[in-house]
Amino acid sequence: MARTKRASSSSIKNRKTKGKKKLRTAGKLRRTKSTTKALREIKNLQKSTNLLIPKASFFRSVRSIALNIKPGLRFQSAAVMALQEATETFIVGVLNLANLAAIHTRRVTLMDKDLRLVTQIKHLHVPQVAIGDQGSGLTFLPTLTRTPSLPLQNSCEDCRIVGGLFNTVREMRKYTLLDLPAQSFNWNTHEQKIVKDYLKKMNITMDELYHSCIQDVTDKKFTKKEMPKYHWINKHSQICTKCWPTVFSELLYAWRSKIPKHHLPKDVTDRIDCWYGRNCRTQKHNLLHAQNLNHVCEQTRW
Repeated sequence: MARTKRASSSSIKNRKTKGKKKLRTAGKLRRTKSTTKALREIKNLQKSTNLLIPKASFFRSVRSIALNIKPGLRFQSAAVMALQEATETFIVGVLNLANLAAIHTRRVTLMDKDLRLVTQIKHLHVPQVAIGDQGSGLTFLPTLTRTPSLPLQNSCEDCRIVGGLFNTVREMRKYTLLDLPAQSFNWNTHEQKIVKDYLKKMNITMDELYHSCIQDVTDKKFTKKEMPKYHWINKHSQICTKCWPTVFSELLYAWRSKIPKHHLPKDVTDRIDCWYGRNCRTQKHNLLHAQNLNHVCEQTRW
């Protein structure tokens, strides 16, 4: 019987691992780049003419907006389709411009600040108008014209957000005021109580106060000192429903500063002014500080 060389344990292990490696490499899937799938989806969407937003969800959003404007409105299916096509065209245009803004800042990710920047920029294009004969050297005179691609007038003039429910200040008359906004007088509950007592004494309703503040905007009775943040506002300014309570709080402060002192109680008029005035942060949570000092004044210490 011939003697054979016995294989070592290490060589047997190497053979097994080589076989496993071959099996693994044979069944390994080819890995694609992360952007390949996204580019494939973009190409398929560009080839098709289908709408991107689901019809049912878009119709629900249209109906909710219509109920806030006028209850009982009904839409034809063709009208909803036209609205959806116009909406998607507008959204795609905004996203294209926002993508260019992201590329300009050397980023790939589209961020919220890109969309805000696009909605605020006034888009201008410069078409070349030829002056002179074609035989000689032509000179070009640039003429600036506003592009109608982005309707910047359909945005809030305070937060600059496009879309949403907004009206001009003159159209805000259709709303009614039930109580003073919580953020009025910088969340000072004592100053709010003073105003409520004055309205009760003079037999002025909340609705009359609301309309008189809007009328002050129409008549431009306020100054930049009384309304430093919203001195630019007029009756044609477009404000969304989220920013309107803040704007009305400024109008209410201007109205409160014009109340004659002899119409207020003595304990209110005898108070000394706070150093930080209307910008005082202590008046929000310290009722004793709000009662002892007057905060309907401007800041004198920083």
